[in-house]
Amino acid sequence: MNVLLRKTLGLAVSFSFFFSGSLKAQQYSQALVYFKSGVTRNLTPGDTSANVTGADITAVLTQYGLTSANVYPAFPTFIEADTLVVSGGDSIRQMDKAKVFAITTPDTTVNNSLIASLKALPEVVYAEVNGVDTLDLVPNDPGFTQQWGLNNTTNPGDDIHAENAWNITTGNANSIIAIIDHGVDRTHPDLSAKIVGGDNTYSIVNLTVPISHGTLIAGIAAASTNNATGIAGVDWQAKIIPEDWTDYHDCFCLQYLFSQHGDNLIYKRYTMR
Repeated sequence: MNVLLRKTLGLAVSFSFFFSGSLKAQQYSQALVYFKSGVTRNLTPGDTSANVTGADITAVLTQYGLTSANVYPAFPTFIEADTLVVSGGDSIRQMDKAKVFAITTPDTTVNNSLIASLKALPEVVYAEVNGVDTLDLVPNDPGFTQQWGLNNTTNPGDDIHAENAWNITTGNANSIIAIIDHGVDRTHPDLSAKIVGGDNTYSIVNLTVPISHGTLIAGIAAASTNNATGIAGVDWQAKIIPEDWTDYHDCFCLQYLFSQHGDNLIYKRYTMR
């Protein structure tokens, strides 16, 4: 099976994870600017506004439809005299954060143009895009609250931190996962678009609640996600190849001694292509 895995096929592990929610992402356009002069903050307690006194700075703001109301201290509670930080017994001088201001803009295009104009001013030490505040990526599939393995609200340390991982990547469309089980329901709305090749049949496992076990595992691995249907797959992009284990089941007969079966047949099927 190691060769099979190396050929981009994986076995889905049987963990029952289900979940829901809504896609949450907040993005805003801001410029972060260090002014040597021309902009000061108000020292009145609770007042986080800024005073723009530099004529060139005011002109640039006006050019982009902005005023001093769009400018505010990036570090409103910073004490100007507190520019020394003690670390490991050494005193380290830090920058005067009282001179750093954030400027809100209506969109990314205005933000980038504003930054370019501010950089040309002698009053500006630096100007750059402020960071983007993005919350954990949560799909809108209605089964989310039950998928405790992906987002365990009762025991937060017991899940795989899927939301954090999805902020980085939601998977790879070139990945193919082999589901070697009792087949997969190819008509399932969460799976029909994900299946490429493999067996066409599936069977029901007679448990307390009859289920198609292979279909369940395929959904856990790579269900269509953020489609307001069913559950979410760990890999949103991967494709699925279903294989019915009963096609390769061992038989207690004389032929068992002389022919390939089980894992050997699965291995041969994918390595002899």
